[in-house]
Amino acid sequence: MREYALRISVLCVFTAGVLIYGGAAGIDGHMMTEKELVNRMEIGTVQNQITENFNGTKKTNVRIQNTGNLNSYVRVAVIPVWKNPDGSFTPLDSSGTYHILLNTDDWAEGSDGFYYYRYSLQPNELTSELIKSCTIKENLPGAYQGKIFDLQIISQSQTQQWDIAKESA
Repeated sequence: MREYALRISVLCVFTAGVLIYGGAAGIDGHMMTEKELVNRMEIGTVQNQITENFNGTKKTNVRIQNTGNLNSYVRVAVIPVWKNPDGSFTPLDSSGTYHILLNTDDWAEGSDGFYYYRYSLQPNELTSELIKSCTIKENLPGAYQGKIFDLQIISQSQTQQWDIAKESA
């Protein structure tokens, strides 16, 4: 009989343990939920593209387009050079050999020689024209005959967010 009572006691303890552990696991399992959230992030880009009209003798409507996905500021270097017909550079001075009409209402010339657009550009937005027109002067000295005038436009963009961060620092 003692052995029977011992078996019943062990069985009761075992059953109580299973019920407590199983019940807790069941409750815990029913109270837990799992959700997944996927966030896709893209890296911002600051890019630009120069647009212009050129008919072989006159360059007009030089503008910059923000082709990135962030607001940006634009600056442009305007570099006039004379080249040989093969494309190599010449030591000829370009000053006084061309007429250029700039838009100084929306563009400001910096002390570093760059022209700065006064406004922030939204993605895909175009600046107003920087160069309204540029033409070569007539009757240049003989050294310029047979040479090619090249008005190079180099543009750079900077994110608008950088400027905001700088101001708040």
